[in-house]
Amino acid sequence: MSPTARNEPCAGCTSGRRRRWPTKPPVDGLVDRPAFILGNGPSLPREALRRLDGQFTVGVNRILLSGFTPTVLLWVDGSVYRDDPAYEEMMDASEALLVCDRSVASRPFHVGLKTHVGDAAIARRSTPTELCVNANTGCCAARWALALGCRPVYLLGMAAVYDGEQTDFYGVNPRHHPGLTLHGMRRELTRLDVDFPGATQAIPDGMTLREVTVPWPSVDQGELRQALRAALAALRPNT
Repeated sequence: MSPTARNEPCAGCTSGRRRRWPTKPPVDGLVDRPAFILGNGPSLPREALRRLDGQFTVGVNRILLSGFTPTVLLWVDGSVYRDDPAYEEMMDASEALLVCDRSVASRPFHVGLKTHVGDAAIARRSTPTELCVNANTGCCAARWALALGCRPVYLLGMAAVYDGEQTDFYGVNPRHHPGLTLHGMRRELTRLDVDFPGATQAIPDGMTLREVTVPWPSVDQGELRQALRAALAALRPNT
């Protein structure tokens, strides 16, 4: 991605005006293409992530520490970088498209989206230009990918377990109580399956990432990021 394209503000995504968004997914190339949501837990297959080069990936929070650069890096909490200046530098240098809650969009190249928190009508608010946060960022990313038209959405590093030291999503994160995190996460995973039956899933037992991605040709990540940024920026209120 060129520096000019990356540093261009996504004005259409950060406006505070009331909007009505079209329901058509903004990037045709993502419709009925799988998305891979990358959580930060110990079940994340870090050694195999290179198998996802050329696929549409949405990594959350501190995923860059895995050594893999996703198509999109998504977060909703500014503490992701405020607590770690070194990680903020990694984010700034990353080629990933940086998507976040617009209230924590601190750089002109951050794509800030409106965020809904809570249960009310959350399924009906799953749109490409809004983030629905009900339990954690991974489930939020899964809803967003579904709103982009992706099917299926594979969840990695989100096995919803706790090993006594870190949850299988946040990694080591003293700001979140493991029991509350896991309860909310399991609840939202169940709700996702109700709202989008069969659309979200784990990698099937016995299958490798390579085997899962074989049917899908690689896409140029720079072109995909530019297309997604431009499509989100082009969405304007109808009234």
